[in-house]
Amino acid sequence: MCLRLRMPDRVSCLMSAPCVSFPGIRPAWLLLGVLLIFGWGGLCLAGEDLEIAVDLIDSKAQAEKLFKGDIVARGLFALNITLRNHSSDITCTVQRSNLLVLTEFDVQIPAIEARRAYDRMMWNVAGGPYFGEAGLVRTISESSRKKKYKKTVLAEALPETVTLAPHEEISGIVFFEMPAGVKSVRFSTLLLQEIVNEQTGERLYRQVPLSQ
Repeated sequence: MCLRLRMPDRVSCLMSAPCVSFPGIRPAWLLLGVLLIFGWGGLCLAGEDLEIAVDLIDSKAQAEKLFKGDIVARGLFALNITLRNHSSDITCTVQRSNLLVLTEFDVQIPAIEARRAYDRMMWNVAGGPYFGEAGLVRTISESSRKKKYKKTVLAEALPETVTLAPHEEISGIVFFEMPAGVKSVRFSTLLLQEIVNEQTGERLYRQVPLSQ
């Protein structure tokens, strides 16, 4: 038997465990408890060789400082993620599409493409593009927004595929859409559902709490 965590369209087996049920305990908390008891090393890339730092961006002030625009008002939040490979001989690969935020109520929030976040920022929340602006004013305004968000949203986004050679580091933004009914993700967990060891082909798993 194995302890399993349900993911969209997949089930990941984490470690051997006896088949034990705990009525009233949410699966996410059960998983965290098992990790605390048995340790994180067995789920990491050669122990703690892959360091993961996460900064949550979920307020208007944070968003405007970083993106020069309020992504929260557009129904988005973001994570500023830094990956560091401390290994001296292992290369690892992470796909942005394998990043998932799991809330404390077991709501799964997949990462979205940066282009989708950019399109949200270019769209007027009141109900469409900025059609109220006309002629030269509209052209100048749209050009300014495009230039701004290409620089702050698209250029700063984490690439779809991240390959880290030994001692390499990368930082980038990953965007998420806030689901209806979810007020906050501050006590959620970032799941890296698959980290590939390029030397062995082994696929590993990591998770990082957002409230660090």
